[in-house]
Amino acid sequence: EAPGSCCYMIGKVIVPVLITGISSSNKEIQDLCLNAFTDYINTFDYVLIKENESVITGKENIIKKVVSYIESDDLSLQTNAINFIGTFSLLLNKKQIQLALDSILHLFKKAKDNKDRIAYFNALNSIAKTSATKQLDYVKVIFPLISQYSKKSFLENDAGDYDEKNDLAESALNLLETYILKLNTSVSGDCKEIVVNNLELIE
Repeated sequence: EAPGSCCYMIGKVIVPVLITGISSSNKEIQDLCLNAFTDYINTFDYVLIKENESVITGKENIIKKVVSYIESDDLSLQTNAINFIGTFSLLLNKKQIQLALDSILHLFKKAKDNKDRIAYFNALNSIAKTSATKQLDYVKVIFPLISQYSKKSFLENDAGDYDEKNDLAESALNLLETYILKLNTSVSGDCKEIVVNNLELIE
């Protein structure tokens, strides 16, 4: 581990390399750079990084590129992209958070199957854990998706793999839990329908 005083020096050297690597055409390099960049943000307190964030340029381009990896068939790349976008959100302003959410919600609309939807819920949850307070405008968009994929009627529908649908419902409810923990009373009114749905699951 390096002391916080090294943040700018290290960042100036390695961050441009990592940003270039994330955009590489080589999946292994993409994977390694996402993981290393996440470690960099986690190693140095994000407030310290924000004070020296001139070394992190082109955040919008990074968001678009990383979100595109969330729909990858490569599980390692997908997982590292989800972890990165959540950690990276610590450094983003509200407009940039909105870009990330809009990009993921766009993927959600064209999802091929429940496996894809699980990944997108996990990505939304990763971002919510670090920046939920910047997402209040999106609650009314995201909560209906949570409700849709955690309903008893969805789980009992004959279409699709039952275990996969359970995993999807779990990922949706994990996102709901994050919003409730982070936003408390701000989302209480939007939670009612989902709470009723979950009471049906308990019966």
